Amino acid sequence: MDSLHKQDIKHIFDSIMKPPYYEITPPILKLISSIAEKVGEIKASHLIIPQAD
Repeated sequence: MDSLHKQDIKHIFDSIMKPPYYEITPPILKLISSIAEKVGEIKASHLIIPQAD
């Protein structure tokens, strides 16, 4: 860590903390929630073991 200067650390921190180039709007959030719910349903359906006849 001694090899990193304060300027380097500031540059690394600034690059990590950049604001995103997109905005999560309510319609996008609703779609993401819907997708996550459907993925959860699919995962849950694979947990159910069909009964042997």
